[in-house]
Amino acid sequence: MKDVLLLHVGQCGIQQGAKLIETLTIEHNISETGKLQKGSDGSHFSFFQEQGQGRYVPRAIFIDLESLVCDRLRGGRFKDLFSQNQFISGVEDAANVFARGRNGSKKLFTKAMNSIRKVVETSNTIGGLLSFQASSGGTGSGFGSLILEEIADRFNTLTRIAYTTHPSRFMSTSVLAPYNTIFNLNTMTNICDINISLDNQSLYRIAQPVLEFSNGSPSFDTLNELVCRVCSDMTASLRFDGELHIGLQDYKTNLVPYPRINHMMVSHAPITNMSERHFDSTTTESITLDSFDPKYLMCDCEPLTGRYIAITLNYRGDVKPDAAHKAVLKAKEIYGIKFVQWMPTGTKISVNHEKIKTGFQSFFAESNKAITTCANNTDISSKFERISTQFDMLYKNRAFCHWFLDEGMLEEDFLIAREQIAALQNDYKDILGMTTEDDEDFTTF
Repeated sequence: MKDVLLLHVGQCGIQQGAKLIETLTIEHNISETGKLQKGSDGSHFSFFQEQGQGRYVPRAIFIDLESLVCDRLRGGRFKDLFSQNQFISGVEDAANVFARGRNGSKKLFTKAMNSIRKVVETSNTIGGLLSFQASSGGTGSGFGSLILEEIADRFNTLTRIAYTTHPSRFMSTSVLAPYNTIFNLNTMTNICDINISLDNQSLYRIAQPVLEFSNGSPSFDTLNELVCRVCSDMTASLRFDGELHIGLQDYKTNLVPYPRINHMMVSHAPITNMSERHFDSTTTESITLDSFDPKYLMCDCEPLTGRYIAITLNYRGDVKPDAAHKAVLKAKEIYGIKFVQWMPTGTKISVNHEKIKTGFQSFFAESNKAITTCANNTDISSKFERISTQFDMLYKNRAFCHWFLDEGMLEEDFLIAREQIAALQNDYKDILGMTTEDDEDFTTF
């Protein structure tokens, strides 16, 4: 069993962290004060560390350049679960500017790295880092990438998996989101082993029809619960027994054929309303088919128009390995799933018998069985292309560039980042054998 460090940066990352901690305490029967409520099988040690007198605290660090979001968590329902040194916050935010976040308080940066170093050094078996942030704001994109860059340099043996919420096609929280996202993508591609792409519009699309049944509507808390379900499923094998195991290192070795081809799309099924929890009739085949349905995808892509490079399927609950393999073959047949020509198999399956658990604040129902699919698909490049187009529209007119230049960035930084993302798009096209020779030369802007 490997220990895992959770890193939550910026408003989005911290809010997702709050929901994830709630999920983990329920799954491991840990109270709001950090006390084990039932006999322990040791599974909680992956995400919790003991701090004396039978009290356990999450192995998590929360970082923000201003204190409001951290203060809410400090004084919220789980205020007695955390130690105060887990919260690192300043007094002035990044104002949605990547450069301002990147050049954030050196004192805060030193404090954050000291906290991370202490967590790593006090664990003999730490093997991975899960980070949560948004790319559209200033703190998550700028300060978050700075922290992760330093972690990659100091602790390069850790498997680094980033859950990043990107701006949606029609939904964004910042005018500067295209700039921030391109800068962030350029950095994260090179420093993280796995980059999981999310966007709020897709999460909203998934949650809306489920909650409409009970006359509800999605909130950010609702969307964050979907993200937490994915994270919980992807780490279930670290914590609970199962017939087919998958560790954090396995995601990297099974999903990433080349170092820069590390951007994933995820889906989860079933997603049902709490009122339906007593009528669970899901089958292994039905949830597998749902997981390949684009309407359950948590980022704005069309995987069936692209080609799959590799897929991991993480089953939980009452699932048998032979039924899982048959369901995958059925899904390939029904959806006409295509892999790149040089991939002979392309799928890795994990089966874990611990069912999903929900608490009194959950929006979605528990299920007898569930699946999270994590896929490397060439159509992820269409998402980069849309963001790049938005970047180009702004940069051609040099709109809002002064906010970045005033923070010490250079005009060539814009060109370099944009060219690197264009190269990333071509990397995915190369995998299909469709290299483009007529891409626009961005240095002519």
